[in-house]
Amino acid sequence: MVDHAGRLVCASCLTKAARAAEPVKSKRSFAGLRRGVTLVAAVLVLWVIFYAVGSLLLSMPPELHEGTVWKRIGMD
Repeated sequence: MVDHAGRLVCASCLTKAARAAEPVKSKRSFAGLRRGVTLVAAVLVLWVIFYAVGSLLLSMPPELHEGTVWKRIGMD
């Protein structure tokens, strides 16, 4: 017998109450699947961003990369 929250409770009853208070673990946990899907989505988003930046750089005129465009507009 033990005094627990103002009540006298036997050890077996206290053990049952503690087990009832524990969160029930699901037999099916989709945490691993969710983590994998999130990883694939993040890689896909990064790939799209890098592809868009690369396309933007390729669409720029070559004079911009060589630095001759600045001479043409008088900033050199």
